[in-house]
Amino acid sequence: MANDKWRTPPEVIGFITERFGSIEIDLCSSDENRVCSKNINEQENFLDDNHLNFNMINKGDLAWCNPPYSKPLPFVKQCVKWAKCGYAVTGILNFDTSTKWFAELINANVLIMPITGGRISFLNGDGVAIKGNSKPQFIFYLAPFLAKSVQTEYININDIYLEDY
Repeated sequence: MANDKWRTPPEVIGFITERFGSIEIDLCSSDENRVCSKNINEQENFLDDNHLNFNMINKGDLAWCNPPYSKPLPFVKQCVKWAKCGYAVTGILNFDTSTKWFAELINANVLIMPITGGRISFLNGDGVAIKGNSKPQFIFYLAPFLAKSVQTEYININDIYLEDY
């Protein structure tokens, strides 16, 4: 699926770091489009539980996940595992409450942040904004050891793109 390779815009990463702190590892990225210095690429396979045994980052550190949108459920389940092991995990997905992966997040005491007032302009492989995103998104945050209760907080697109959108 073409949008499996879309990059996260720097404005989204800026919002995340402003809100939750520095991202220490990008959990599913290529080496070219990672959002920080450490990442797990497709060949290394984030879905492999062996990554939970490595000391790639410290417990409590923030991990980022922009999963392949064609099949997010296994990635969401792995994010929940990471949170249960003591890592903070945040990411972005299509806002669709009818999916199994959304239910998986709700069952994991997640902070859900639907984005209102517009849609994210993801980037193509060259870093150019892709117009015509047809789906709304939300940002999720899983606290270390799933220490939060389910919460919803709406975010206006202008809070992410600090200029006129």
